[in-house]
Amino acid sequence: MIKEANPLSSKAVPDIIVQPELGIIYTTSKKKIAEHGGLSDDDRHVACFVSNPGLQKKKFSGPASTKQVGPTILTALGLDPKDLQGAVIEGIEVLEGF
Repeated sequence: MIKEANPLSSKAVPDIIVQPELGIIYTTSKKKIAEHGGLSDDDRHVACFVSNPGLQKKKFSGPASTKQVGPTILTALGLDPKDLQGAVIEGIEVLEGF
């Protein structure tokens, strides 16, 4: 079971989370043209495509976590996803269909 993260006792937890205005990029750089990561739907809902001649065609439209990518790749390659200790500790499941 994962304990609730506390920024007062854990260096890994941010002290503050800022939710920027959707579509705004905050930078003084003249080269930056894109943004990544965040709390908006556009940042959290992403497409993932997997291609391998050994895999059958499958479309998965349900909710998924980026944490599921590692164990799913191992499964698709015929390897044991339980070799990822973090995934085992957190109870991360392989994406449906692999």
